Amino acid sequence: MLGQLPATIAPNCAILTSVKPSIAAATLRSSGWLSGQPERFQEALLARARLRFHAAGSTIFRIGDPPGDLCGLVKGELAVFITPEFTNPALIHMARPVWWAGELAMITGNPRRIGLVARKDSWVMHVPLAWIEKLARDDHETWRYVARIAAINLEHAISQGMSWQISDAQVRVALALGRLAASGPQPAGPVTLHISHGELGAMARLTRNAVTEILAQFEAAGLVRRNYRRLEITDVEALARFAAERIAHLEDLPG
Repeated sequence: MLGQLPATIAPNCAILTSVKPSIAAATLRSSGWLSGQPERFQEALLARARLRFHAAGSTIFRIGDPPGDLCGLVKGELAVFITPEFTNPALIHMARPVWWAGELAMITGNPRRIGLVARKDSWVMHVPLAWIEKLARDDHETWRYVARIAAINLEHAISQGMSWQISDAQVRVALALGRLAASGPQPAGPVTLHISHGELGAMARLTRNAVTEILAQFEAAGLVRRNYRRLEITDVEALARFAAERIAHLEDLPG
C-alpha cells in the first residue's frame, strides 16, 4: 500500500508562508503533466514530495549532476540551460508553473543534461529519486507516467527546431514568445517573462539588436511591453494570430 502522507516542506531552506504544501500540490494537479496522470499516481507521487523555496539566482541543479529529484515548478520562473557539444551552457527555455524536469536522468541513470536556475524567487516541488523507484516497484506503469514528461519536453524542442527554419524573423520571435507563454497556466491577463533581448535572440536564432528592433515593432502594435530584463506579453492570443497570419502569407508566396 502506497503512503498517502501530505507533501512536506524540506528543512534547511528558506520558506515563505505565501505557498503552502497543500496549495502547491493542488497547483501541480490542476494542469500540466501531473494533471493528465491517474489520480492514484498523483496522490502517490506527492506523498513524499518536498516543497522548497529557491531564491532568485540560486541553482536547483547543474548540468552533469547525478540523477536526483524530479522537480515541478509551483510558483516563479526557472531558466533552463543545456550544453551543446563543445560550447558553453546556453539558455533554451524559461519555465513557468506546472513545468517539470529531471525525468531523463531518472530514466537513463546518466548525469543531468540540463541545468535549472531560479530566474526569480520560486517554489519547487521536489520528488526524490528513491521515492520514484519505490513507486515503480509497486506499479510498473510509473516509468511510463514519468516518461510522458520527456515526451512533452521533446515536443517543445521539436517545435523550437522547426521554427528556426522559418525565414521571417518576426515570426521566429513571436513563436519563441508563444512557446514561453504556453509553458505554464494561461492567465486572464498579460504574461510576464524575465528574459533579456539577447536571451530571446538565442531562442529565435537572431542577434540582440534584431530582437530589440522587432520587440519595438511588437510594442507599437500593442503585443508586448518592454522593461529592463523583463518582457510582458500583453495579448498572447493576438501574438499567436500574428504569427499564424505571417506564416500563412509566407506559404502563399510563389516558389
